[in-house]
Amino acid sequence: MVSELDLLVRAVDDPELPHVTIGDLGMVRSVEVDGRSAHVRLTPTYTGCPATEQIRSDVEAAVVAAGYEPSVEFVMSPPWSTDDITDQGRA
Repeated sequence: MVSELDLLVRAVDDPELPHVTIGDLGMVRSVEVDGRSAHVRLTPTYTGCPATEQIRSDVEAAVVAAGYEPSVEFVMSPPWSTDDITDQGRA
């Protein structure tokens, strides 16, 4: 079951691609809630992506707005692939 917080995180816009979310790009690896804390794992579309800090800030803002204390981690394994893009992201 996908949580409401998971949906909110996935709805964060990618700052470099207007009208495409990080969820549609397949960057969200997991959203875990423990009490009022939320740990989000993301994989950038490529190593050294200059938008990672903006994405982190936007995800943290979404988590805080939902009433949770955010922890955002970028993970490189498994690596991001164009296969991760959803049909909506390809449209």
